[in-house]
Amino acid sequence: MADFCDSARHAGGNFESAANDHLDEVDASYILTALKSDVIALWRDPDIRDIISTRKLCLEDRSRYFLDNIDRIATLNYTPSEGVSLL
Repeated sequence: MADFCDSARHAGGNFESAANDHLDEVDASYILTALKSDVIALWRDPDIRDIISTRKLCLEDRSRYFLDNIDRIATLNYTPSEGVSLL
């Protein structure tokens, strides 16, 4: 992870570029699993829901599906079914 942060700093804070450089080093499932409780807490927070509604933020169906199912998806052994991967 330190290599990732160093790469991002050298890329002028471009974390997307740094992430692409380190895709082989970091498995997204580990990050998602580690952040699972935080993502759940944010998604279930009434203030967050109010902000989304009040500001009329539009979440794509895929994002909403992901967030609604984060409990099931954020596991190290999760494998999406064919129907889910086509969303």
